[in-house]
Amino acid sequence: MTGRAPDRSLGGRRNFCRIDDEVLLSFRLLRDKESSGEMAADRPDASSDTFTLLSQVALQRENVRGLLRALRSESPRILRCISAIEERLELLESWVLLNRLAACSDQPQTVRLSAGGMSFRTGSRLRADSVLALEIVLLPSLTGILSRGRVLRSVRQLGGDGSLPYLTAIEFIDMKESTRDLITRHILAQEGRRRRRDRHEQRPRGT
Repeated sequence: MTGRAPDRSLGGRRNFCRIDDEVLLSFRLLRDKESSGEMAADRPDASSDTFTLLSQVALQRENVRGLLRALRSESPRILRCISAIEERLELLESWVLLNRLAACSDQPQTVRLSAGGMSFRTGSRLRADSVLALEIVLLPSLTGILSRGRVLRSVRQLGGDGSLPYLTAIEFIDMKESTRDLITRHILAQEGRRRRRDRHEQRPRGT
């Protein structure tokens, strides 16, 4: 009997991808009416227009990159032109997001992140099955993600940060597949950066 070949696609890999990471995170508890109503996926808070736009731009950029790879051999001159435009748009996107972040005092927060959800520290216990509106900024790319998350558990931890004593785990809900893929790509990129950094640190000096 032949075993099933491992799924090496991005969708298959994301089932196993998770990482301890630092992100900018803000959330609010949704009222029952908000959490059960018809809301656009990846847009839990209609007042977050700037953040919503940046999140959509990030998704579109990921979609375009696949097309750009096809142009590498077919039309390198067109590829260079489009890549230059992309770089300018990324700079503008970063400038807008940095200005938005400058208005708040959020500091990077350590989380355990996957395409299916994440866990993070909170100052109070959150009721299981309650729904949160989430704004997440992935670093260092400054990629904004809007989602909703359902609380799976919120447990007080001994030791650690006294101001954030609860470890809260949530699952993402109403999240587009393209957004889950974006998170998976971020995790794989972070793992690659860490491997390169570790190899560099382990390299004997003077070599």
